Amino acid sequence: KFPKTSLDSFTYQEYLPNDDYTLDLAIKACYRQVFGNLFPMESERPIESERHLRNGDIPIREFIRQLAKSPFYRTNYFENVNQQRFLELSFKHLLGRPPLNQEEVIKHVEILYKEGFDYHIDYLIDSLEYEEAFGAFTVPYQRFWNSPCGATTSGFVNTATLTRSFATSDNAIHERKTLS
Repeated sequence: KFPKTSLDSFTYQEYLPNDDYTLDLAIKACYRQVFGNLFPMESERPIESERHLRNGDIPIREFIRQLAKSPFYRTNYFENVNQQRFLELSFKHLLGRPPLNQEEVIKHVEILYKEGFDYHIDYLIDSLEYEEAFGAFTVPYQRFWNSPCGATTSGFVNTATLTRSFATSDNAIHERKTLS
């Protein structure tokens, strides 16, 4: 019932590998999480951000931020979809969950209107939820498949609606339903 107490009762060793193979896996997982099945071409990839990650200059969290603020993400997931679909996809890609309710969607519509795209991305990545779920060195992942503590049933249903299947893409080329 209380996720804080269950998380605090375990001791984890921090594992920060820095070999090329593990960094390649992490980079591919980041692209997969943020861009879905829509992979950028070599010329569209933020190579400089990858270099900074490989050199240890930035953690995974900052790499995710740079991917989400990239022109590729902005074009495919912000400019070519409606506002509600963008919010659903940004929650899915950055927090690993769908919006919890319509009030949360309305709150983020206001953030987008008043502060803009970049601020919205920063707001999600700098949130306490992101910090508790992923920290600085974990690639975000879909969290609501296993009904975590405190999650509602609608969270699972909305995750299934957003994800659809493993082979589908989140891009705007195909017609998509938004959450009710």
